[in-house]
Amino acid sequence: MKHIQQLDGLRALSVMGVILYHLGIPGFGMGWLGVSFFFVLSGFLITRILIESKTSSNFFSNFYIRRSLRIFPLYYLYIFIVFIYCSYLGIQDTQNWLYYIFYVQNYTMAWNGFAYVPGQELGHTWSLAVEEQFYLLWPLVVFLCNRKLIFISAIILSCVAISSRFYLAEYTSIVSFAPLFSTMDTLLIGAIIAVISVNQRAMRIISCTLLAVGLFWFISVVKFGALIYGWHKGIEAANQSLYLSSSILFAGVIGVIASGVVKAKFLTIAPLIYLGKVSYGLYLWHPFAIQIVDSLQYRGHLLWITGPMVLASKLALTIAISALSFKFFELPFLRMKDRFTKK
Repeated sequence: MKHIQQLDGLRALSVMGVILYHLGIPGFGMGWLGVSFFFVLSGFLITRILIESKTSSNFFSNFYIRRSLRIFPLYYLYIFIVFIYCSYLGIQDTQNWLYYIFYVQNYTMAWNGFAYVPGQELGHTWSLAVEEQFYLLWPLVVFLCNRKLIFISAIILSCVAISSRFYLAEYTSIVSFAPLFSTMDTLLIGAIIAVISVNQRAMRIISCTLLAVGLFWFISVVKFGALIYGWHKGIEAANQSLYLSSSILFAGVIGVIASGVVKAKFLTIAPLIYLGKVSYGLYLWHPFAIQIVDSLQYRGHLLWITGPMVLASKLALTIAISALSFKFFELPFLRMKDRFTKK
């Protein structure tokens, strides 16, 4: 699949939105939507890769090995380092560690209202669990179905997810966006764009439509509250509408860029491309970097760093760790991916 540089730029903006949200920077109260963007983008890219490699004799092995080389090394390194850190602080919970090791922490977090243990340094990994579960199941659907059935399956499963999310939010105390079955629509709307991309004209029309509808709906929710899903049901309906409208908006953005309707050359500037390239590390490392600075200051170190300098130091440490991680740890594994390409 042809690499689209603008998508690296969008990755950078999305991960920075999440980090600035977690830093509590004013104006980034909706930075968490960067996670939704990553879901939509993952669904788009993974589905295109799967469709293009469908005739390969090593369809499943190549896909799973390449995904494993990209995701597992850094993820388990991070888990190990946080385990050592938590052990040093005396935070121990063997049962909950197993959830993280087997990528099912999103379910225990959802059922416990994100009152997770151990430590806040692992809370953000729920989204990685969602993606990993999707990667485990979706290739089978793509392999067994033609494009038309893939499209229909994505539509049906999206309806199931949206209905499940609204039900969980309205009638239970379960965190509605954490389980795969209630959030897979964000990945599947990206998959739908990927299926349509075989027809560039259709992709341009549908992407522009999604962009217009998503933008209108998103602005309406932000400006006026819950639109379409109940004007009188309060903030939860607004939250759910925001989640769905943003996914539609992101699908439209990805579609118009991937189809060439919008060139968005500003997304190809070197800093954005680089941050997009190391976005996985930025996302994974940032809570730990934040915790390091907080811990040092709590113990009486770096007290000369105050105000905005504290936030800047946390961001700088995040980027530094991610850059070192990418160059000296991730890159050797990424180079191994080339051995498992379409044949």
